[in-house]
Amino acid sequence: MQVRADWQLTGPLLGLWPFRHDVWPQQGQPAQQQLLQLLHTIQPHHPVLLAVPPRFYAAVRRQLGNDIPLVMLPYNDAWPRDFGPLWLQHQAAGPLHALQFDFRAWQGLYPDYRADQRFAPALAGWLSCRRRSHGLVLEGGAITTNGNGIALVNAVSVQRNNPTLRLAQITAQLTKHLGLQHIFWLHEAHPADETGGHIDNQVQFVDPQTLVHALSPAVIAQLQQQMAAVGLHFRWLALPAIQTIRANASDFVSVSRRQGVLARGQQPLLASYVNFIRVADLLLLPQFGLPSDQPTLTSLRQQLPQLKVIGVAADEFIKAGGGPHCVTLNLPSTGALTAWMNNSNKLSM
Repeated sequence: MQVRADWQLTGPLLGLWPFRHDVWPQQGQPAQQQLLQLLHTIQPHHPVLLAVPPRFYAAVRRQLGNDIPLVMLPYNDAWPRDFGPLWLQHQAAGPLHALQFDFRAWQGLYPDYRADQRFAPALAGWLSCRRRSHGLVLEGGAITTNGNGIALVNAVSVQRNNPTLRLAQITAQLTKHLGLQHIFWLHEAHPADETGGHIDNQVQFVDPQTLVHALSPAVIAQLQQQMAAVGLHFRWLALPAIQTIRANASDFVSVSRRQGVLARGQQPLLASYVNFIRVADLLLLPQFGLPSDQPTLTSLRQQLPQLKVIGVAADEFIKAGGGPHCVTLNLPSTGALTAWMNNSNKLSM
């Protein structure tokens, strides 16, 4: 079994409904609209799906009508990339399996993450997809793969989450359980990244031979040297460096303070163009209202003419510490999901 890349997953793109009053400004309402805008942008090109906790289902269904397929799933906050499963498959054929890792809310950014831990089992069950679990703490945003046995992983995040394990032990476990030939470790994290270091803010595979990044020349040179030593050579496309945006205190007046939950609006906001979504032949590039937005979009369109590169607003997502890639999860296509989606589409006609 081998871990699949985002673009190899042909099911809908799943988004989770933001709702927390102690994380999201205005109980997530601006972020909800931004998420809906993102899903509507994708919808003409690729199926989309929205999940809400059971207690919000009726209200969200009334709000949206049948515009977007809606499903109930358990979670504490709207970051499926990190507590959702990775998807494995035998030689790009046959059914996909869900591999669930442990999740502990990025070293405790909020104290109750039990519903987050139930998300992967509930999702796999709903998809009628086989699932297995692994005790390693691994957030999905910490790893990127080309779908052909190569992965880059942020060592800072993974070692922080698994302090009793040596990096060699973690390498052996991931290599075995994800069907990888090579893992390349990134040993730095941006100080404004509250996750402790996620690869999807630094570098992502965009296809089997291309990496899109916001890394320094020294780090790239080191990685290229390691890859060349095992006969691997990739195309590297540079995006602007990770930026920090000063938080506007007035944006966070509506956010409640709760004991044990990271206080919002006190730290700079991390804005990375690398936190993009790749689904089908689309690439959704974050836009932050910065002067660099349009030039970055234009540059990537020129460098990736085989993809439809679309800009999507992400300024609300970063207020809660994430981005478009974090707030979504690529799903496999299963018989159960196809049947459900077909029925949902009939209801909306």
